[in-house]
Amino acid sequence: PLTDQEEAIPVQPSLGELSVVDVTSDSVRLYWTVPTGSFDSFLVQYKDADGQPQALPVEGGSREVTVTSLAPSRRYKFNLFGVSGRKRSSPLSTDATTAPIPNVEQEIPVQPSLGDLSVLDVTSNSVRLYWTVPTGRFDSFLVQYKDADGQPQALPVEGGSREVTVTSLVPSRRYKFNLYGVSGRKRSSPLSTDATTARLTDSEEATPVQPSLGEFSVLDVASDSARLYWTVPTGSFDSFLVQYKDADGEPQALPVEGGSREVTVTSLVPSRRYKFNLYGVSGHKRSSPLSTDATTASLTDSEKVIPVQPSLGELSVLDVTSDSVRLYWTVPTGSFDSFLVQYKDANGQPQVLPVEGGSREVTVTNLAPSRRYKFNLYGVSGRKRSSPLSIDATTAPVPNVEQAAPVQPSLGELSVLDVTSDS
Repeated sequence: PLTDQEEAIPVQPSLGELSVVDVTSDSVRLYWTVPTGSFDSFLVQYKDADGQPQALPVEGGSREVTVTSLAPSRRYKFNLFGVSGRKRSSPLSTDATTAPIPNVEQEIPVQPSLGDLSVLDVTSNSVRLYWTVPTGRFDSFLVQYKDADGQPQALPVEGGSREVTVTSLVPSRRYKFNLYGVSGRKRSSPLSTDATTARLTDSEEATPVQPSLGEFSVLDVASDSARLYWTVPTGSFDSFLVQYKDADGEPQALPVEGGSREVTVTSLVPSRRYKFNLYGVSGHKRSSPLSTDATTASLTDSEKVIPVQPSLGELSVLDVTSDSVRLYWTVPTGSFDSFLVQYKDANGQPQVLPVEGGSREVTVTNLAPSRRYKFNLYGVSGRKRSSPLSIDATTAPVPNVEQAAPVQPSLGELSVLDVTSDS
């Protein structure tokens, strides 16, 4: 139940940060934060290649959108407005330049380059970083920073990752992080960003948290690779281990450092189904595994000439709170005009949440604590709906700290989550 203080003071919604998460030759993916309150919807405004104003509405639960049908190698300015009733907030603005059209016949090796480095999340003892690689690929990455005693620390990250969680930090302290891309024995010029860890709550001081694995899902597949993502709801592991069998049936083990939440498994065979097991490792102990299946894409000439029918891939839960569930899904082939999320509220009444076609995630809000919900996701093309994907999620209980001292919500940074050739 709400306290008198929560009922008395309505929280005014406000926009935080607006950033570019990803760019291609014809699209730009934007991400933003809402530190306090919530908006009914958002509006992204920009001018197209002919200088004509364009407006892209986004539903209020989203925090990102992909603006499509842009021209290559062109600089765009994007303005984001939060909409409450008939009122618009003051806008946030950011610029982005679309990539040039890649020359597939070019035989010159592409030099890898770093794009943007941003902070995705902070806790009292950790900072989650995310970065982009617009061109080429690095063998690995290196994150450098100074710990609470001023001693330099270096955190290596495998080349397929685009994010890392730096752990064992001190609460309420400002850190500077430098990211290097490593190719052979050469380091790139660094990207830098600052982040301040959160204050230590009473519950964190009182109870040591046992690490646990949450959700394990497939974020993306290609003909020779599968990108895996997982969550760690409580605590932290020293490292992770991904196990699977290769095309010859031989067991393979891929170690992943403890700060990562995703990994790309490469050297796979097209059109083949793989089963992946994920273990969390603490000291000499392994957790119980999480499992997921993925089928690599086929590689045929017909795919290049026949229009691709859109299809839904995987639906997974990225995050839960006492009153919300964040859903994420993949679209392995084609693209939908929009999506539709259906569920029943606490009173058993059906609810429908529309999502624009460029999004791959949505946060369903106004849920009841400690309640199990079933979510159905449909892809919409014209007047046709796809077959649904379904997933269950149970909202968290209301923590005692929330009942005793209401915490004002705040968001951190906006960043690039993922890039493909056309989104």
